[in-house]
Amino acid sequence: MVENTWIHPQGVQVNRNGGIVTLRLVQPETGNALTTELLKGLSDALRNVADGARVLVLSAVGRDFSVGRPPLSYSDSLSDLQTAYEYVVDCNERLAMFPGITIAVVQGRAVGAGCSLACRCDIVLASETARFSFPELTKGVPPVIVAAYYSKRMPWRGFLDMVLTGREVAADEALRLGLVTRVVPDHTLETEAMTLAEQVAALDSQAVRVLKEFLQKIEVMTILDANRFALALLLDSLTSRQSRIQTGGGE
Repeated sequence: MVENTWIHPQGVQVNRNGGIVTLRLVQPETGNALTTELLKGLSDALRNVADGARVLVLSAVGRDFSVGRPPLSYSDSLSDLQTAYEYVVDCNERLAMFPGITIAVVQGRAVGAGCSLACRCDIVLASETARFSFPELTKGVPPVIVAAYYSKRMPWRGFLDMVLTGREVAADEALRLGLVTRVVPDHTLETEAMTLAEQVAALDSQAVRVLKEFLQKIEVMTILDANRFALALLLDSLTSRQSRIQTGGGE
């Protein structure tokens, strides 16, 4: 049962169904272009739904997930550009720090900041006809916000090829490059996404949080330090779990 459904003035629909929250971009007439207003709406939504959510599903209506920043926005004033890109970074960070698991559902085009946003989710489901691209450099804009994340997440040569050429990558190639988790038929995309969300939401939420926090922290650790940290974290998690079982406490 859906507990809450609302549409933010900036065009983000929010559905809460138990521990699953769905954020949906609902401006298909613009290709869900990431205007400053839409980014602000998404930032507000991400901030407001984090508490109590086990899974966050990020999706969009229309032919395309998002065509990224509006082309004419590159001629905005410096102060307007700064505001917009601060929202881009804020949305990226809120997705990364979301306490549960994030799932992106991508159809059609995911371009530039739209591609970066979707593929920062923990799991990315793409339709067979989805296409991904980072065209900023071809427009004279250095994609450094993209590079800050994807240069560590993708094969180096594959990343450079995408940003230097700005070419669109089909879903199957995006899967090979590590941008996408799974490619599914177009007509089953939404169904498979919600089935996966329900499966993840049924997991022990504390164990999921521990795993996600661990993966984030070991990025700056050596393998030896990560092993030691993993042992300490596992023992602490098991102790907490046993305590909850013995006292009959919830998650």
